[in-house]
Amino acid sequence: MSTHQQHWQVQQTQSLLVCVDQNCVMGSTPFFIQAALDELYVYAIDYNVVSEYLIIGGVSKDFTMMQGIDTDVTGYYPMIMKVAGTPKEIKWTKYMNGQDPLQNGYISDRVEELATDRDGNTIIARTKLGNYFVMNSNGALLNKFSIVSSEYFYSEYMSLKNMLITNDNFKYIYVQTLAINSVRLEISKIDINVNQGGAADTVCMTQTTDVASNTYPQGLQFNFNQVIFWSAALMDSSLLLITGIKSSDCSVLSEPYRFNVAITDVGAGKSSVLRYQDLSSLSNQKNMLVFALMNKDATLLSFHVGLEDKIDNSKMTFQCFQQTHSSFADIVLLDIQIRSNNLLYVAAEVYKYYFLLEINFIDKTIITKTTLDDTNSRFLKGCFLQYGPQAAHNYYYIVGHSVSYRMRKGAGVFTNLQKNVIQIYSTDLSDNMQTVSPETVNTIDLVMLDQCLTISSNKMFAAGSWKTIAPLPNVQFLNAKTENPFNYIIPDAPQPFSLPVPTPTYEFQNCLETTIQLISLKINTSCSGSHIMQSISGGQIPTFMSFFNSTNFNFIKKIPDSALGTYDLVYKKVYNDGSFDAIPITMVVKDDGCVKLDVIGSNLPDMIVPVGTIGQYDIPAVLNAQGGYSFQTTSGTSIISQNTNAGGKACYLIQTNNPNDIGEYTFTFYILDAVSQSAEYRMRISIVNNPPEFTIGDPHMSFTVSLNQQVVYTLPSYVDPDGHQPIKLKLILVTAGQSSCIDFLDGQTISILCTDSNLSGKSQDYLLTMKDPYGASTDYHIILAISSDPPIFLGRGPSNLNMQINEKREVFLPPIVSAFSDSQLQIIHDLVPLFVNFDKSTKSYSIYPFKKSHLGIFSVKLRLKDPLKESQYSFTIKVTNKSPVLTSLIKDQSIILGVLKTYTLPTIYDPEEMEISIKIDTNPFSDVVNIQGNMVTLFASKESQIDQVIQVTVYYTDTIATPKLAFFTVYIYEDLESLNAGMLQLQNENKNNTSKPLNTDDKKKLYRVSLKITKVTRMGGLTLKVVGQSANAIARQMNNQSLGMWVMENELLREQPVSFEIDTIKDNLIYCSVQYPEYTSSSNEPDKIQLVMTKSMSAITSLSGNVALLKIGTSAQASIPTQMSAKEQEITLKFQQALKVVEIVAIPGGVVLNFLLSVAIQYLWGLLNDLSFLTTLTLISISVPGMAQTIQASMLNCIYLDVLQTDQWFIPWMFGKSASISTEGTGSRRLQESEESEDEEDDEPLNEYIGANGFGSKNLIKNLQSTFLYLVLLLIITITVPIILVLHRCFQKLQTPDRLIPDYVCNSYIRFLTQQYSPLIFSALINLYDMKIDSRTFGGDMSSVLSPAIFFCLFCAIIYLTKLVKNNNLQSPQFVKRYGNIVEGLRIESPLGRYWNIITFARWTVVALVIICMRDYGNMQVITLALFSIAVQITIIFVKPMENNTENLMSITNEVFVSFYLYTLLAMTGGSDFMPSLQEQHGYREMSGIILISVVFVSVFINVVKLIGVFYVALKLRVIRFIAKKRITSTKVQKYSLNNQTQNTNTNTPDLQHDIFNDKPLSSTPKQYLQPNNLNQQITIQQNSQIFLKAIPSNHHTSKSSTQFMIEHDSTLAYHIDDQFEVRDAAPQTIHENPYNKQKVSTLKSQIAYIASKHAQSSLIQ
Repeated sequence: MSTHQQHWQVQQTQSLLVCVDQNCVMGSTPFFIQAALDELYVYAIDYNVVSEYLIIGGVSKDFTMMQGIDTDVTGYYPMIMKVAGTPKEIKWTKYMNGQDPLQNGYISDRVEELATDRDGNTIIARTKLGNYFVMNSNGALLNKFSIVSSEYFYSEYMSLKNMLITNDNFKYIYVQTLAINSVRLEISKIDINVNQGGAADTVCMTQTTDVASNTYPQGLQFNFNQVIFWSAALMDSSLLLITGIKSSDCSVLSEPYRFNVAITDVGAGKSSVLRYQDLSSLSNQKNMLVFALMNKDATLLSFHVGLEDKIDNSKMTFQCFQQTHSSFADIVLLDIQIRSNNLLYVAAEVYKYYFLLEINFIDKTIITKTTLDDTNSRFLKGCFLQYGPQAAHNYYYIVGHSVSYRMRKGAGVFTNLQKNVIQIYSTDLSDNMQTVSPETVNTIDLVMLDQCLTISSNKMFAAGSWKTIAPLPNVQFLNAKTENPFNYIIPDAPQPFSLPVPTPTYEFQNCLETTIQLISLKINTSCSGSHIMQSISGGQIPTFMSFFNSTNFNFIKKIPDSALGTYDLVYKKVYNDGSFDAIPITMVVKDDGCVKLDVIGSNLPDMIVPVGTIGQYDIPAVLNAQGGYSFQTTSGTSIISQNTNAGGKACYLIQTNNPNDIGEYTFTFYILDAVSQSAEYRMRISIVNNPPEFTIGDPHMSFTVSLNQQVVYTLPSYVDPDGHQPIKLKLILVTAGQSSCIDFLDGQTISILCTDSNLSGKSQDYLLTMKDPYGASTDYHIILAISSDPPIFLGRGPSNLNMQINEKREVFLPPIVSAFSDSQLQIIHDLVPLFVNFDKSTKSYSIYPFKKSHLGIFSVKLRLKDPLKESQYSFTIKVTNKSPVLTSLIKDQSIILGVLKTYTLPTIYDPEEMEISIKIDTNPFSDVVNIQGNMVTLFASKESQIDQVIQVTVYYTDTIATPKLAFFTVYIYEDLESLNAGMLQLQNENKNNTSKPLNTDDKKKLYRVSLKITKVTRMGGLTLKVVGQSANAIARQMNNQSLGMWVMENELLREQPVSFEIDTIKDNLIYCSVQYPEYTSSSNEPDKIQLVMTKSMSAITSLSGNVALLKIGTSAQASIPTQMSAKEQEITLKFQQALKVVEIVAIPGGVVLNFLLSVAIQYLWGLLNDLSFLTTLTLISISVPGMAQTIQASMLNCIYLDVLQTDQWFIPWMFGKSASISTEGTGSRRLQESEESEDEEDDEPLNEYIGANGFGSKNLIKNLQSTFLYLVLLLIITITVPIILVLHRCFQKLQTPDRLIPDYVCNSYIRFLTQQYSPLIFSALINLYDMKIDSRTFGGDMSSVLSPAIFFCLFCAIIYLTKLVKNNNLQSPQFVKRYGNIVEGLRIESPLGRYWNIITFARWTVVALVIICMRDYGNMQVITLALFSIAVQITIIFVKPMENNTENLMSITNEVFVSFYLYTLLAMTGGSDFMPSLQEQHGYREMSGIILISVVFVSVFINVVKLIGVFYVALKLRVIRFIAKKRITSTKVQKYSLNNQTQNTNTNTPDLQHDIFNDKPLSSTPKQYLQPNNLNQQITIQQNSQIFLKAIPSNHHTSKSSTQFMIEHDSTLAYHIDDQFEVRDAAPQTIHENPYNKQKVSTLKSQIAYIASKHAQSSLIQ
């Protein structure tokens, strides 16, 4: 601020300025804009940075600004002006008015809002009444319209920016308005050319969905590419709504951001600014949106800062800053300049002083700097001169209106003006408009909120009905007079002058010399200086004027050559120091009384005359002529001549037919009469020749055509602006060396046809010229691209066909689309099956497969070829054959010796109606059984055939398919009596199915033996089991010729024989190696293998002669899993071997790890739990290809800690010897059946998917295995706890306190439930499907009892734990010791996070129900589990249940892997259905299998890396603690000995909780050690701090952190950290402190630092 204070007074009698201060030091003044007779008010401004101009909007009360009006009336009307240049000057002024402003037809309205596009080419103004005016930068009106809406709340503190204009060629306007009821916010997109022909609608519109009590639009801002814009609005009492909206369709991007701005009235007394800035030019910076709000009532300044996501620019991350300060009581926010994410400047006005606020988000400060003096201006608006990170400065403009201004810098007195004028201030020194260098006056702290205050609200945007845009036919948009309004700037002077009141005006006649005295205007100040007269621009006065600055102050106007007009002059008194006072004077030279034309001014209208036409200017009437007069030409041209018009009056004719005369000419003349001459009149003549052109402008003609394709195009209409005819059109091919493809059909139509094949793929450039008779022409380019599309079939081409053998079909090709005729097209077949014939004339195929070689998938490959290009197509024909079907079973037959019997076989149906061939095999009884067609003849003639049992094999086929087998038995009896007895025995056999007699002798029985396929591996292995009496003996008779194997279910491989080899036979188990056909089980559903006995086998079961019979035709079926390649088998075996090693070292390794790093065990359990859910997904009933399923099953068993190998000893002990467990294959726990039992239990898995993953039985104990033993061990410990307590009371020497035993047991149960919940719930639920009252084994009966019990107990456990967490203080020491495992690692302050482990149990229950109960619906399992996974992910994101941020991140990462695994399964099952062949299905599924196993391995890798990191940190801290503890303990022992020798009384005061020397609880320390010794204690503490600093590496104590503070004050830190961090005996130090739940602790190291700081703050450190 200046040290001088200048005091000025206005002498009212003389209207002169008197200098009171003799120093006469002048100050700067603002830039003034005033009207001639009345006031101007400003309400809106906008500054365009690119074009560097100011747009000012407001109202004018001076009606003489209007054209043709010289009388002022009462009222006001809206006006706009453009100010630009250096120095500033008014470029143009516009006003809006009605038809008759002097008869109260003016519009009582005001301009409240202005906006420009980015380049400054387009301007839009909004008035208070909702009228919109669109103009270009020159002020030319482009459009005007109105939108029906409510008025904004508007005060002088507001700077509204609720309009946007796009910066592209097709401009749109976006406006934010209020609904007519003022309760909804509406945002509309409007075409800039809207309603050119009448009323129209908005392009699109969105509005808030719920009504609001108050709504105040705050602004709109485009993002960096104008694809998105952001809206800000204040609603109701305290809601700030920030919403992102797409520019294309007004759709809302996402949920709005809702903030609580904590103000009671969002309208009055508030000031706000919304600004977006592109910061992409800065590295590591995000684009930023800032909303600044000033609550003047609460003196609260706040910033809502949104950082744009670099990937998704529709997302914002908001931070909030605020500060309350007394200096904010009267602040007005003007504009924001964003320099980076951490720095911005705010232009503001405080108590009418102009300030620059520097906001630093890193330092959290607000630095206020004064920039301009205080003023009396009102409705201040401001804007920065530059924006963005590259801005060279932070100067800004301020515009307002006032009736006074400060004449001197720092003066306390204002200079009064006669009326309100617009004042423009600038902080840029070069503008010379009342500028003061910035001065820092204050630094205020800025508070960053931890979390933006949000508000619960339903306010959001949704698509609304389009608003009607109404035209404004009765509103005029006109130019103001060039001389009114006006401004006063003296560029070369030190300061602008002061405005006199009023401005004197003097009038002169042009033809008379006049002298006036200006003595009354003389500036009579006591300061020394000289008096001068200048033009308003600072130059000399006209030569026909003279000013005498002597005592008479005469001003003489002489007779000029041309003097008409108004001359703005300024009279100055220039002082010795260069400053001055000035008074403006207006001199008006009139032509009253002189000869003149009846026109205003001396400039006649411009004449524009096209060549070849005649232009006529009728000379106006001559006034004041005395005597005769004549027109005297001073400068002319031959193309103009004086003449008379049809009325006999004088005129000038302009004519030429020569194109060379085109150009501009100035024609001047004056009137001469007998007494005087007039002023010189000027007329500008333009001879033009406008070329012809299309009426729609440049049509941008570009065509793309194909060869031989004719296109007829009608050119747009064209016209010659000058009316010249005729217009000639000429088309020239610019591209050289090519033949033309375009010809004119008539004057406006062209034909495009290219037949030259050499033009294919090329383009041509044509020049279309339109020329008039005088040579004016316009050229247009036509771009022609010639393409040669290959011939194609209409649609997708030939479709794949599915046919049956022996089926005839005719198939037509789709229509062909080509630029060539059919005669030029060729259909070439590269591959056609033998049973397919193609007819070229009809373009059809005749297909008739009838041979066995016609079965399969056959490809048809063909090409469509034209002279230039060709297209390739292929389709497949899938031919299948369905085998004949035996409609019913063949019944066994009984015959009597010598009696002929005939039997008709059941009907055999062939789906293709092919001929059926039937044969039988009865060897060696071919003479007993014969067949003719389907008639079987039975006749036994030999007595040796009595009591024989004949096994008859029936072979039936359709001659193509592999023969199918059916069997029946023929019994031969001696007579009718034996026949009846035999029939009776057969009935008994059917009832019990255990034995059957060979004859009537009851001592001899026949036992049937069956087959069962117990295992089919992915490595080509098959295990067959013989079930029944003498199964071992029958199995030993088996060889490769005894069996036949076929692949079933697969349509192409139906009943396809497979090669196999019997490897070994062990007891009743037969181990085979099978060679499956290629692509077996390559679809979503696995294929099946069928095994059939090709001959009967029998064995004697006992000395009684009973026989066990395995009949010919006995069969068994099983599903075939996807087979692994040799490489996959090798990888899988190595992986399983590695897991076995892990299982062996798991238990001893866990014990050692728990002893060394007990804290890390919780992370190990967490790892197993995290991975168990992903690996459990293999239980889904979907066939997974490759080795993915095998590896996951092995991992699942390892995660369940099935390391006790219970299948080798425990299961046989519980269920008998026969219940041995197979250890081959995938490592699953599938059980094998009894080998000698006559009627064994049917103990199979629920399905092959569940069985292949460790649940190979329906029995609970068999499935639990090691888990069952863990459970039994835990129950034993629970039972022995009372015994331990009794012993403890009897023998007090036991060190374990009573209270620790229940705590240990409770936590053990919780840990066991956490780790083993999934196998328990799965096994119990599976066993519920096979409940048996009497299973004949102890293990089976126990499983049936335990299954419902475990299921019920798990349900009760969830309820109990929920109540436990709900009803207890989770931070109490008692709860942490006894039940801490249930909330370990959880964020217990979260209402939902504390229940997360319980929620996990409930989730496992739901997963088990989905896996088990929906096992027959694999796709439904995937969809259901995927939905659950998504729900869990959302919950983790919003709840953050884990205390550690790293654990939250890992949880969401594992869930993402689960979802990706499920999505891959869903894609695999759905995608393979669209594969046309088995080969493609197989490849697709193999790729999906690789993705699945990759997902599993990546998940395991990430989790293991995290676990290793935890182990490393924990081990490092353990080593540091151990070293420090050893050193400190040694020092303390030495000091303790010294103290005993010198004082023999006291020792150091130990830690309040632990004995320092013995490292045990305080309760066990002898009382004599607890006597304090203050002196020794102080010395010891000092020594301990030095020792500890040496013990810990330097990088651990370089800063005075809370951890180091504790180290320097208590040598027992190491024990405290270990005691808190490891969970062994630690209890919280206070009732409110939980060692498992440290707020704001995100890493392991920070947890330790937190614990240390808590110790430092508590009484533990003395």
